[in-house]
Amino acid sequence: MNYLKILASTALVVGFAAPATFAASSTDAKDVQNAKMSLADAVKAAQEAESGSKAIYGKFHVTNGVGKYEIVVVNNGKTDTLVVDPTTGDAVKAKRDSADKTDKKGEATIESAQTTLAAAIDTAEKQGGRALEAELDTKKNTTAYEIEIANGDSTSTVWVDVNSGDIIKKS
Repeated sequence: MNYLKILASTALVVGFAAPATFAASSTDAKDVQNAKMSLADAVKAAQEAESGSKAIYGKFHVTNGVGKYEIVVVNNGKTDTLVVDPTTGDAVKAKRDSADKTDKKGEATIESAQTTLAAAIDTAEKQGGRALEAELDTKKNTTAYEIEIANGDSTSTVWVDVNSGDIIKKS
């Protein structure tokens, strides 16, 4: 099964009441703090490239010494994965799939949300550090954005309510 589809699907089923579920490498955490563009900017670039789409997941990672953002967006029953260059902001579609049941639920949730993923990332970064990974997450009928923040040599997780835009938990 495609790794990115698994990531997009799990973005909606991982519980935000549990301890941090992200496992950033030290290289990813260091490089995201030095990236010219933030994860929020990459989300915006991906949404602009796929007009009308809404982001449900984003991640920065380094492969073969090159950092990049991968953003998953949903729109009209389709799930698109875009790769965004952290230096130029260029967004290129890497994959398109039909949205599965979980993605469609995420699309419905994100459509009614009062706070965007990009805005939630901006809110979380005000706690200090740079967002490394973010996802729409539902647990026990509560939906929030779960955002991993890299700050120096450590990471923390911040949950932002999809409607109020307020931080509801930090760990």
